[in-house]
Amino acid sequence: MPADALLVTIVVVAIFVAFAAVLAWADRQTSTGRLISSPSAEAHRPRPARRRPMRKRARAFGSASTQYRLALLATLHRP
Repeated sequence: MPADALLVTIVVVAIFVAFAAVLAWADRQTSTGRLISSPSAEAHRPRPARRRPMRKRARAFGSASTQYRLALLATLHRP
């Protein structure tokens, strides 16, 4: 193998190894065990979103999409 091809191969392998090392380090930094054990985890934990209660609306045939479907079915099934 020529020396320049060997050098390019070594550089490419080194880049992939460095990328794998960075991914492993980032995964270790963001693992759940590390976040829970940190003292400031409680301060940065997001609050669960509050759900608004759904309002009940009085409709004769349900929602507008249901009314559209009923009208479409009525036009399709005309004798």
